[in-house]
Amino acid sequence: MDRRIFGIFLIGSVLLASVASAQSVGWKTYENEAYNFHIDYPSDWGRDVSVGDMYTMVLLSGPKGKNIAVRIQIVEVKSPKEFKERMMSKDVSIGGITQRVVAVLRDGVWYEVNCMANREAFEEASEKYFNQIINSIKIG
Repeated sequence: MDRRIFGIFLIGSVLLASVASAQSVGWKTYENEAYNFHIDYPSDWGRDVSVGDMYTMVLLSGPKGKNIAVRIQIVEVKSPKEFKERMMSKDVSIGGITQRVVAVLRDGVWYEVNCMANREAFEEASEKYFNQIINSIKIG
């Protein structure tokens, strides 16, 4: 009986620690009203935004020393009318960097989110950050 209570206490403690760890990194939302685009990112990440006449580029840089970043590009393009909306998602590795590219072409605007990390850190970064970042994307 004592082992069961201890086991339940141990499992509860591990779950509580996991939740506390996940919640210790708060999340912010980057909103772009010009292109009606929203994306969430960890609050301890850096953010740099560059805006031009027909584009916006956002660089989100992960924690120091982790070599993790997310680049968001929103570009107005002249596309054929039959391509009102298309979506692409692909993982690619170039050199020692692995990238997950998610792109949507909608009504003449190209939205691209490029999540990148060192090949060794990519899976952990995907689980800890990239999946939630990608799932938070809202267009329109």
